[in-house]
Amino acid sequence: MADIIVQLAFGYYRKFGGTDGKFITDCIETAKPYFPKNNNLALYFMYSNLYAYELMQSMRRNGVDKIIDIVSNPSTNEAYKRWQQNELQISELGYQDQPKDMYQEMMKYHEFRGSVQSNKQFDGKRRRSVFIKSK
Repeated sequence: MADIIVQLAFGYYRKFGGTDGKFITDCIETAKPYFPKNNNLALYFMYSNLYAYELMQSMRRNGVDKIIDIVSNPSTNEAYKRWQQNELQISELGYQDQPKDMYQEMMKYHEFRGSVQSNKQFDGKRRRSVFIKSK
């Protein structure tokens, strides 16, 4: 259930953005106790989304246009530090971005599988009886 709550927060963020952050924070805080080792990457990704949104809002409110100018405003700098600390936690958990060529290879593989299904005129939405042999 806790993972579903985190997924709900992701869906909400994608649909509505960060808004005031209350709903997303409530979701995170409700789910967090069910991951006692504090190693759920989805939670930290959700925090990153929320912190990045807060940082952008603070930059907009305070007229900060450049990353280098973040330190000149205390509230913007605090939001930036929160985001950086969360990103560090994600790195410490061992997360790494997927190499670009590995991603491209995966996409080619899925495109190939999709073309095989299209060539066999199988759309994936029809139900087939497991007792009928296909040609």
